Amino acid sequence: MSTTENSDNNFFLKKFDICLSLFTSLNPNSYEVTKEENYFSENLSLRRKIEYLTSRTYLRQFLSLIFDIEPLKIPLYSPPAKPPQLKNGFGYVSLSHSKNGFLVGWSSLPIGVDIEQRYRKFNEFSIIQKLFSEEEKSLLKKFSKEKLRDKCLDLWVIKEASIKLQRGSIFEDFKQWRYDDDEKTVSNLINGEKKSINNFNFNEFKIAVAYDLNINKEKIILCYH
Repeated sequence: MSTTENSDNNFFLKKFDICLSLFTSLNPNSYEVTKEENYFSENLSLRRKIEYLTSRTYLRQFLSLIFDIEPLKIPLYSPPAKPPQLKNGFGYVSLSHSKNGFLVGWSSLPIGVDIEQRYRKFNEFSIIQKLFSEEEKSLLKKFSKEKLRDKCLDLWVIKEASIKLQRGSIFEDFKQWRYDDDEKTVSNLINGEKKSINNFNFNEFKIAVAYDLNINKEKIILCYH
């Protein structure tokens, strides 16, 4: 996977099968959204409204670099709390938020992304007991207490990215996905689908991307803003 900062060359980005963009400044100079997106934002709380308008602004700006189209002309349908959709022929996108970061993923094939703070505090023992399979519990038992939270969070972002790829529900579909650490793949126990996983640490974040098996992981780029 390649990494670049502030790439603004759409020809360069088109060389990659998956383009990821990480934004850590969550205060754009101005919002660049459609009338429909402004309308969607009206019924949100102030915090959610700012988050929604910011994320759609950055999503449109990044897609405009890929397609060399003005941000407001990107054929995007993206209501709150729903997976964003592009017009046929424009590929697929996935979004994820964390406390200080916003991640966009684009590919010509279905994609799911997730981002979390690396040092997020949570009860890893409760999460493991409630949400992970016996095989996954056995995998996590190998790690010391100091590393257990880190590995638990790795598995969490992997599963969230997988669920987002199939536009599923975190609460309903979490246990349906199984991760193979040797193959770096996930499999869905219900429909049998298998996908590739690329997960990594970047600065203060943990990032996971789920994507089609036919995509070469060397054809993935992360742009950092």
